[in-house]
Order: sequence, then structure tokens, then C-alpha cells
Amino acid sequence: MGRPVTSNSLKPQGNSWLHVGTDQPFKSICIGGGHQVWAIARDGAVFYRGSVSAHNPAGECWYHIPAPPKQTLRQVSVGRTSVYAVDENSNLWYREGLTPSYPQGSAWELISSNVCKVSVGPLDQV
Repeated sequence: MGRPVTSNSLKPQGNSWLHVGTDQPFKSICIGGGHQVWAIARDGAVFYRGSVSAHNPAGECWYHIPAPPKQTLRQVSVGRTSVYAVDENSNLWYREGLTPSYPQGSAWELISSNVCKVSVGPLDQV
């Protein structure tokens, strides 16, 4: 199967849209550098899209990532090598342990409270 969505320097908007299915509706989705795609479902569950690349822009499957203990996440933002999320109690969380070989990371670290929203830039600026 060829690439369903293509873009290049002459046509950066691509040619078409490709539906990427989910088991439940998402309330926050973010795409970062290195083809990282993270999402928060309506119920606060966290998902990482596996095998996304320039040759496979839709990826292969969604991986469930446990949320921080006793927290429900509401928004996610992704940089080049970092992932941050805000929970329903306005706490800011950082995803630890992200590496090229383990892009989903290993744990959530509490960074701050009283945060409404987070935005991470392409060079991991928060």
C-alpha cells in the first residue's frame, strides 16, 4: 500500500485526509517533533500513536498510557522530546523517560499546580 497522505515542499498541505480511528472520542490531541502523536480521550485516558513516520503518517495503533495516579488528564502538548499534560485539577505533569527507543516514556512527574493550559514548542519550550 502506498502512502495515503503525501506532502512535500511544493505541496505542504498534502493531497487528502486519512481517517485514523479511535475506540473513543478524544478531547485533546497534539503532534510533536519526531512524528509523536499523543491524545487524551473524553474520559481522561492517555494514548500514544505507535509507528507514525513520514512513510506511515497514520501510524499503526493506539497505545494506552496510564494517567498519573488518581488524576484525569484534560489536555496534552508535545514538543520534540517532551510531553506535558494538564489534569482536571489544574496540575501540570511532565512525561519522564522518553527516548527514541521508548517514545511513550515511563512515568509522570508533577511539575506545578494552578495551570489552565500548556503549550510546548518545537524546541521543547514550555
